[in-house]
Amino acid sequence: NPLVFTAYSFLASGAVFSILILISGRKFTFRVKEGVMLGVLLFFLEAPQMIGLSQTTAANTAFITSLGILLIPLLDRLLYKRQITASTWTALATALVGIHLLTGGIHNFNQGDLWVVVAALGCLFYMVFSDTFEKEQESNILDLCAQQFLTVGALSFLVAIISNAPLGLQTENGSWIPLIVLTALFTLIPYSLIQWAERYATE
Repeated sequence: NPLVFTAYSFLASGAVFSILILISGRKFTFRVKEGVMLGVLLFFLEAPQMIGLSQTTAANTAFITSLGILLIPLLDRLLYKRQITASTWTALATALVGIHLLTGGIHNFNQGDLWVVVAALGCLFYMVFSDTFEKEQESNILDLCAQQFLTVGALSFLVAIISNAPLGLQTENGSWIPLIVLTALFTLIPYSLIQWAERYATE
């Protein structure tokens, strides 16, 4: 189940960072409010995207999610009054054309695509606020990652239980190995790199 998959993946990732916090001697509750807030935003990125992916194509998902990312300068302008330069407008236009060429645009818009729209909005707000928190001098990658990952996992698990989703594998010949691989390669590593990179790069 998409929600259960998201729950296990992020609970496992959060556990890894929690262990690192214990080893480093840091306090897990340091600036927990920011970590939980990022976790809620990340939940609205990951959970709807997993649901959407089970109902629509990867191409549609990539196109819609990318549109959300392209709106980051506009949200920055709205929230923080940051100017959008001519080079940024040029980059946005070029990226929009490139995304359309790569994915072919949206085909056969369905319910799954609506879920991906929610995910794209979650991605938009997550990237902007994550960048803001990460650039603050008192922030810490270990704390933010552990807090937000555990928040995503807990919310996904709660919604899965409320919706009576099966908590185990749904086929007899199913395997946990894909979950482990995807958690390591597409959750743990990428989001850690994003948190680190946002200290040096703009949204």
